[in-house]
Amino acid sequence: ACAIEIRDDRKREARRGCTVPYDSVWAVFDTERADTNPKLNDALQKAEANRINIALSNPCFEFWLLLHDEFTTAPFPKCENVIRRIKDRYLPDYEKNNIPVESYIPKVPTAVHNAEQCQNHHKTAGTEGNPSTGVYLLIREMNESTREHFRLDIPLKKVR
Repeated sequence: ACAIEIRDDRKREARRGCTVPYDSVWAVFDTERADTNPKLNDALQKAEANRINIALSNPCFEFWLLLHDEFTTAPFPKCENVIRRIKDRYLPDYEKNNIPVESYIPKVPTAVHNAEQCQNHHKTAGTEGNPSTGVYLLIREMNESTREHFRLDIPLKKVR
């Protein structure tokens, strides 16, 4: 609901000549146990009906971070499991509110590739999507709208 309100406020401001409307609006969120969260389906349907793009991570945003360092389709029952994997294998000092962005940026193309491979896996295997993330879709859109000389070298989309 907030994304819709922010987008509509921006449209009103644009009509008054104060700014320009957004090209797209994204809601980024995660969920544990997406299959049993009744509010999730309502939120996804409302977003789709209102042309709000979704970058959903299951079980959590940290799965997107993990994909910068490894590809996996092994399910994670809880976010704590993903965080533990990050800490055990890659960043022992990882803290949820203190993400070392500078260490992740060079690995964004790898994360996009791994996220797409994960989506392909779930589509072909018919699995429920744990783990998965749609953050790569937002990253692709942001990268494509960036001036060419600032863009990351992200290969063409390969999701089937």
